[in-house]
Amino acid sequence: MSLRSTVTEIGRVVAEHYERLVTVTVQFDELRRTTTSELAAFKEALIRLESSVRELQLQHANVTAELRASIQTVDSRLSILSERALHIAVADAARAVAERQLQLPPAGGESNDPPREDGGA
Repeated sequence: MSLRSTVTEIGRVVAEHYERLVTVTVQFDELRRTTTSELAAFKEALIRLESSVRELQLQHANVTAELRASIQTVDSRLSILSERALHIAVADAARAVAERQLQLPPAGGESNDPPREDGGA
């Protein structure tokens, strides 16, 4: 090979490598822009999601507090109703005992009933 053909060959190889370098550089720059853009979009999405999660946590706390208050109200009402039912049951039992005692004849066989008009005992 002559010097001229060697220099030409070296120039051709350098040109090929330079073309590949330019191609790879352009591809790399495009990939970097795409990656930067995608990361920015991902960061914005994370920020929106974080905000949504905070809002949902706040709503959850509010709903939980409301439910606990409702449960306490219902529990108090149930306690009051149970106490009223107990008082009514005790009053009914006392009334039933009093009625039974009023219907029993006194000890000794004497009756407190008024005398009958037909003269019977």
